[in-house]
Amino acid sequence: MTSYGVDHDDLPTLILVDRLHLTRSSLGLDLSRTVSRLVDTRLRFLEPLLLRIAHGQAAESLDAPSDHLLASALDCDSRTLEEHRAALRTDLGHVLHLLAPVVAYFKDVAVARDLRRDAERAGGAFDVAGWLRSRFPVTDPTPEELIAACERAADRAALRSELALDYARFNRVLLALDESPLSNESELRAVYQGYLERRRPEILERLRRRHASAYRSGRDLTDYVAHKTLHFLPFDNDWILTRESLDQTVVDAHVSRLLDDVLGDDEAVDLPPSRGLLERNRRTVRDFADAATPVLAAWCRRNNIPFRKPWSGDDTQAVVRHLENAGLLDFERVETSQLPWLCRCSACWPPGMPPTLDPAPLELDQAAVDKEERRREKERQRHLVEERSIEFSGTTLDTGDPSFAQAFRQLAEEGIATDPGWYERSRRQPRLEELTRFGGGGTGGGKGGGAGRRQRPNDAQRRAMGLASEWLAFQFLKRRHGDSVTEDCWISSNRARFFGGSDGDDAAGYDFRVSTPRVDWLYEVKSAIEDTCEFELTSNEIRVAASASKDGRRRYRILYVPFVFYPDRWFVLELPNPMGDSTRNRFRQVGQGSIRFRFEQSANPARS
Repeated sequence: MTSYGVDHDDLPTLILVDRLHLTRSSLGLDLSRTVSRLVDTRLRFLEPLLLRIAHGQAAESLDAPSDHLLASALDCDSRTLEEHRAALRTDLGHVLHLLAPVVAYFKDVAVARDLRRDAERAGGAFDVAGWLRSRFPVTDPTPEELIAACERAADRAALRSELALDYARFNRVLLALDESPLSNESELRAVYQGYLERRRPEILERLRRRHASAYRSGRDLTDYVAHKTLHFLPFDNDWILTRESLDQTVVDAHVSRLLDDVLGDDEAVDLPPSRGLLERNRRTVRDFADAATPVLAAWCRRNNIPFRKPWSGDDTQAVVRHLENAGLLDFERVETSQLPWLCRCSACWPPGMPPTLDPAPLELDQAAVDKEERRREKERQRHLVEERSIEFSGTTLDTGDPSFAQAFRQLAEEGIATDPGWYERSRRQPRLEELTRFGGGGTGGGKGGGAGRRQRPNDAQRRAMGLASEWLAFQFLKRRHGDSVTEDCWISSNRARFFGGSDGDDAAGYDFRVSTPRVDWLYEVKSAIEDTCEFELTSNEIRVAASASKDGRRRYRILYVPFVFYPDRWFVLELPNPMGDSTRNRFRQVGQGSIRFRFEQSANPARS
């Protein structure tokens, strides 16, 4: 026995053993009959209702069911639920709660306090309409119309909208009554960020012009690097009380004023176009670092100076990131001869070492450099032995090789250049079959189903799959959203394999975030070596997906990349939120811990 219901007139009690965890699944499948009996033996609908709710949502949580699910379980529509809740709220307390700030708005705060005091003294016998007629001489709207509006409105925000009250003035009234103001703060901040992202390229160009003289004279670029984050363009907190929504004009005026205040007048400076400049400079630094590492290592060994980061590792991208994050690759085309000086400026050149790679001034012979090169190569080979290789586009790539990301990128770019059909394959809008969420069914799904599950990829292969699928997803999103997608939209740590800036955040619960004025798109990328129609979500990813389940401002999507190591077959399939209120029934839970989902496509997929 894992549970027992104790009948009692005043304190009916449900006793559970330790090993039985209270979840939606256990409440619906194991306890619904006992709970129904303890609540009221006459409520025959409660047991099947709990079973339906357990069937429709994730098994391991116990949150309140969504309106969509509850309406489905009750066999009604969501509007019926809303009307029922509104009917429950048409009591005197609800009317007075909404009415007091309206009285203060049309009359004054003292009269609103009198309303509350008189209602408290009279209790349930209080005549709201009579009080309004005697103390509130406003005929448009009439007292009866005000009371009816309060009964219809779900909350103060709905009432303010129905009565067309000024947003800022209504909030000032609420503050005067010691009440919390109406607030769309999270929505306003998201809209502001979306408009700000739209202006980011223009702002970065102005920053380049403003700080170009500092770069050319070798002065500190700390302010420039800080300004690139756009943190000096904060959200205006006054909007929280004064604006229900934001538009491009308001944001542009605010941003332009801040730019003028912080940066001063815009300057006319002759700079090369930023498009392509940064990537070209990255390649130059990468080639330089590859040649410079053994020379620096030999000089440091000879002079008993520690060989420190970013040079001490095998990844030349660390040197690229160091210079890029110091702001030194953004202004002009960097030549190889300049790089020792730029490294010294960014404090990543060995102390006391002359800014050159010429062995003569460094008092090095070629034998010492060659010895360091052999030492470096030996270390690289050790990593090659430890790591597993993958077959990508017919070429063997070692996932432990520091140049793996660049080698993969070159092959991938060649692959999509020779096969433009990858994007056509990715434009399909999948029609997913409705599935039974719990229980059996299916043997693998998709084009890979029926042959039995292949051996799971090892850690090195999974990392390579993540890198490859996120890179392709980035190309897909650039076409999908256009200029709204920048390098900063790439959130996961894989971004550091290609770009400077942030190290990335694998704890965000998604891999890409694309902000537009209307929607924040959160994309989690999942891949498969074949087309298994399965993927896994961690508990954190499930939490983030569930928080965006209603497809409001934040919309969570899965970008599924099958055949991830085969550019001639791969594509990106955009899937709905597996935790969405209306789409969770398109996925079946087939694993535990992190949750693996399966989906099935219909024979005639739609095209965008």
